[in-house]
Amino acid sequence: MTETRKMTIIVPVFQTPEILSMFLNSISDTIIIPSHIIFVNDGSPDVIDIIIENFILNFGTIHEIALIKNQSNLGCARSINKALEMVHPDCDIIVFMDSDLILNGDWQNKIYDSFCTPQIGIVGGVLLYPQTGGIQCCGISFSNTIGRHIYLNANINHLNLPKELEVQTTVFAFCAIRYNLVKQAGTLDEQYVNGYEDWDYQFRVRELGYKAIINTEIIHFHWEKSNGPHRDFNRKNNLGRFWLKHGATVKNDLWNFIFHQFNYNFVCLNKKYIGVNLCEYKNEAEQFWAELKAQFDIKIVNLYDYANLCETGQSIWLPQIMDTGSISESESYLFLCDNFVRLRDNEYWAQLRKKYCTSDLVADLYGNLISFTDLANSFWPGTKIR
Repeated sequence: MTETRKMTIIVPVFQTPEILSMFLNSISDTIIIPSHIIFVNDGSPDVIDIIIENFILNFGTIHEIALIKNQSNLGCARSINKALEMVHPDCDIIVFMDSDLILNGDWQNKIYDSFCTPQIGIVGGVLLYPQTGGIQCCGISFSNTIGRHIYLNANINHLNLPKELEVQTTVFAFCAIRYNLVKQAGTLDEQYVNGYEDWDYQFRVRELGYKAIINTEIIHFHWEKSNGPHRDFNRKNNLGRFWLKHGATVKNDLWNFIFHQFNYNFVCLNKKYIGVNLCEYKNEAEQFWAELKAQFDIKIVNLYDYANLCETGQSIWLPQIMDTGSISESESYLFLCDNFVRLRDNEYWAQLRKKYCTSDLVADLYGNLISFTDLANSFWPGTKIR
């Protein structure tokens, strides 16, 4: 890395004034390396231009700041491609950001620290929901044809994460890439409309032989506001395009993150459990129980499958699906569900259950492993199911 650091920050903006103002306040509070900042107003109201222009007046003598105006919403890919045309040739790092972030800490130097490792080409951070403090994104894991946000809704303080967590991809809400790799990978694929163009682009960068990592010391809040009016409408087309282009190279790595938590907690684990399957993803559930048996000295004495009794996306009420005798079982349960927050509404069951056993566990398909007692006793950060 050269002694003179030249960072370019690209921010597509399709935002409300209040959220954008919080973002701008956070960037002014945390940016310490003079940078080239390129805003792209992607069809937001005129008041957004005024807010950005005021920011330029206040900080334009410290940073080189440009504003591109789209008359209508063109989407992230086209907006970012416009900004890439303005990047100076001596830039060394590009940072993509959403305009609904709240930045924290010395994130710029932490990015440069990670890039001291030559094999690292992409650096992301941990994004938290500002409403709850739960994890919104810690990179993306894959299983079969599904990509999931790793450790969704978990409390980061309860995870034993390495400083640099290798992933296949992260999100452009906050993502840094070496500029020499951006020049090799070219522009973003504009056939994506406000979704998954960031996954696609990072897979293309990784094909150049570089790693993507999450620097878990970089922690920001992310409101996760929509970046365009067509995101949900085009989700299926965007995902279909991604899998068509990269399906052959996607690795089934979900189990790495789940079983990292089992390894971390292994000294606390019992040697046998009653398995309770509440997971509606049948293939992943079958693989979970098989991988658990293969990798750990844990015996599943019985396995009950109640997945067909769980309503998609809704809270799972254990008294409604398990018989009354299940409460007094002396053996520990190991519950598997798609995300642990679906079991939050079980205070009644938990109060009865603790008379007989307090070592039940909950695992999910986002890599989380938590104690059912902790879940019952805590106001867990986050309830959103992606």
